[in-house]
Amino acid sequence: IRNREDLAQVRETIQNIDIHEWARQQRSNSKWIVMDVTNVTFYVTKLRDHPIGRNVRLPKYILESRAIVSLDCNMGLPYEDKLCFFRCLALHPHNLERDTQNFYEQYSEDDGFDGVTLEELPELEKLFELNIYVYRLTELHDEDDDTTSIVAQLIQLSHRRYTNSMYLNLYGSHFSYIKNLAMYSESYCCSKCDKMWKTAKALNKHERTCEATIRHIFPGGAYKVPETIFDLLADEGIEIPEDLKYFPYRATFDFECYFKRETKHPRNTAKLTWEAEHIPLNVSVCSNVPGYDQPKCFVSSGSTSEMIQQF
Repeated sequence: IRNREDLAQVRETIQNIDIHEWARQQRSNSKWIVMDVTNVTFYVTKLRDHPIGRNVRLPKYILESRAIVSLDCNMGLPYEDKLCFFRCLALHPHNLERDTQNFYEQYSEDDGFDGVTLEELPELEKLFELNIYVYRLTELHDEDDDTTSIVAQLIQLSHRRYTNSMYLNLYGSHFSYIKNLAMYSESYCCSKCDKMWKTAKALNKHERTCEATIRHIFPGGAYKVPETIFDLLADEGIEIPEDLKYFPYRATFDFECYFKRETKHPRNTAKLTWEAEHIPLNVSVCSNVPGYDQPKCFVSSGSTSEMIQQF
């Protein structure tokens, strides 16, 4: 599934399937009878490193951007040759459509070409001797203000040091050419830590050293430390003195135990076997309370209850 048309085709296929009959056929020899299908779960898997080149229906904010050449159609007809990357490459130095096929033939002679992947871009950088940066535009909705803004994210950072650089916009499985990076977006968002920047240059510099890697992506983005009650009060102009924020006294303690092996524990059952019992051996405690600021250790003499009472 790459676009809305593919999704519509899946929906139509499912609608034409007799789900009730299909479920009945799964257990044709069973005495149980399928009465109804109450709910269905669909598992969606995002394909990594898929070919980029298929024509897609671009959103309005890309088609109307003065910084982007969409390269999605020619004379009103969509491109079907999956050469959007090489079309960007041809537009970058020369603005000549005839160079598209020439650039493609330098890279591949495969008749079944499906497009290029992000993993192949370093090889293309080396072949054509230019740095390739890939960005995407994302809509962000602010629920507080009920407004929608467009922010840019860096998808792939070039690690080459050529004098020539090309900037691409990625939407779905289609590359468009960014002809003016300064006009591309007013906000740039780090894909690792969600920090916002005003320019692509500032974002690129930040992402080279950003260590806030998000290993798992959850709804809502990267984890952010929630504001404390003191932060919320400060937002309202109420400042709490530092000495009143936290209780000045604290105590720490540490228990140590030993294992008492049990072969025939009285609490053993047919499904539960006690291997060992934790027996308190000693406990250490210390605090910064005046008069109790020296560490003290209580060691068991064999009676656990007596040691606890001393503690």
